[in-house]
Amino acid sequence: MFGIGFPELIVILVVRRMTRPLRALAEAADGFGRGEAGEPLEPTGPDDIKRTTRAFNAMRERTRRRSCPATRRASATAAGKSSGSHAVTTRASPVSARTSSTW
Repeated sequence: MFGIGFPELIVILVVRRMTRPLRALAEAADGFGRGEAGEPLEPTGPDDIKRTTRAFNAMRERTRRRSCPATRRASATAAGKSSGSHAVTTRASPVSARTSSTW
């Protein structure tokens, strides 16, 4: 018969406690990769997992802000570019070498 002793039970509980936040982060990253918005994750677990979770939340928020149509238009306007329905088309017509101008 296979029996689990107290020390083994403690190890199992500690490993679960450590891997649960990592599993949640992996699931959120998979969802984000599929285009799901999702809510920010609560940073839990060991310090390195907390830092990784905060970095993931920040990355997701930056990406969300950059993909928002209003933000893209504002950014393009600030950069002197046109976007979307605000695009202005200019056309250049060839200038003949024979054309004389009187300035």
